[in-house]
Amino acid sequence: MIHRLLKKLTRLQFWPAVGIASLALNALLIAGPALADREVTARQQDTLQRLLFYMQNLYVEPIQEETLLEGAIRGLLQSSGDPYTRYLNEDEFSEFLSMEQGRRIGIGVEVSMEDGLPIIIAPLPGGPADRAGVMAGDRIVSIEGHETEGMEFGRMIQLIGGERNSVVRIEVGRTGVPDPIAFEITRDEFQLDYVHPFFFEEQKIGYIRLLHFFGEEGGSIERFRAALEDFQRKQARGLIIDLRDNTGGHLQMASLLTGYFLKPGQVIVSARGRIESMNTTFSADQDAGLVSETMPVVVLVNGGSASASEIMAGALQDHRRATLIGTRTFGKASVQRVIRPLPNDAAAMITIQKYFTPLDRAIHGQGLTPDIVVSAIQPSGDDNFYLNKMSRAGFFTEFRRAHPNYSNGLVETFRRELTERGYRLSDQVALLVLKREYRLLRPETPDLETDPQLRRALLVLGRPSGQ
Repeated sequence: MIHRLLKKLTRLQFWPAVGIASLALNALLIAGPALADREVTARQQDTLQRLLFYMQNLYVEPIQEETLLEGAIRGLLQSSGDPYTRYLNEDEFSEFLSMEQGRRIGIGVEVSMEDGLPIIIAPLPGGPADRAGVMAGDRIVSIEGHETEGMEFGRMIQLIGGERNSVVRIEVGRTGVPDPIAFEITRDEFQLDYVHPFFFEEQKIGYIRLLHFFGEEGGSIERFRAALEDFQRKQARGLIIDLRDNTGGHLQMASLLTGYFLKPGQVIVSARGRIESMNTTFSADQDAGLVSETMPVVVLVNGGSASASEIMAGALQDHRRATLIGTRTFGKASVQRVIRPLPNDAAAMITIQKYFTPLDRAIHGQGLTPDIVVSAIQPSGDDNFYLNKMSRAGFFTEFRRAHPNYSNGLVETFRRELTERGYRLSDQVALLVLKREYRLLRPETPDLETDPQLRRALLVLGRPSGQ
């Protein structure tokens, strides 16, 4: 049975996640068993067959053979120790496809594994988790009362997912906060528009918030290019590309958009792995130079900027084409090949390469250090203590019911009621929380009051050349 399964797997057609076609990889996969130690392989296969038989016939509760084999497949990929190499069952693969297409149902978080716990790379802007106050870097310690330490990744995704308008309860650990923070988040369906341009008329600065390097078929590339051309028509004096909490996407799209800011032939990124013939260097092509080399550029990054975001930021930093402002990036710079289709409408993601910047800097596990480090507004331990207390007491729901519409004067009302109730929040956090509660912090409307990183970018671009 196992032998038949292995033979079947070798006949599958492989489709690369990043468009790097290679017959060499397929040939290696087919020839691999012939190159391995046949005796050791035979013993391990015999062990697997024996254990499958015993689990089917002796285990205290009946278990479907399909469940056992899926567990074996997951274990095969997990044994790499790489959290990005993993199996996707039908539901997980459907979620992945929805992400590519821009339509999601869930709480809106990008999750990785670190030290045995799921860590939130970034909440998706405007998604349910973002609105609830979940932050990049939060570690999910429990979902619906189930501890996540050592939990299989697919199981975690299943617990987080669910029907629209249903509620999921999670607890997260946050740096600087001694106790877990509890959230009740209503799952929802939301459409992701990945490109959000804005023009600061007073400063004559163009701004593009790019949520992911996805949505090519939906026009993401065309909207990004059109925004750049519109800024030039408006005689912009500088550009800001906001890659904060952009967890990545497609390599080709990242290379294309990065090339708009470079000269033809300038290296953007190299991808290298075990198979030398698959090593690839991406350079700016005929679309290079869309943005004049005299146009000052700032790229905003943070701990949620990962993968394709780090490719763009790293290339523009290496070529001294942009100033990076924000905080250190996540450090996820590896290429996954999506193997599809697998039986039962499943798929697998296997890391085959790692990225290197034009100056041959390794990003994976290290991230990029901004040229100018500026932190975002972060609640302190005391702020989080009172925020949790307010949430448990239903303060926010009560306040919104009494004050359904936001206005500038509402800030003072909010602070006054905080004082009357004995809740102590810093002025910056109080303003940030209030605007978040009224859903004013959206990708299409940059908010200077609550965004010190964006304020610094405008200040840098507003300086005369050479200062």
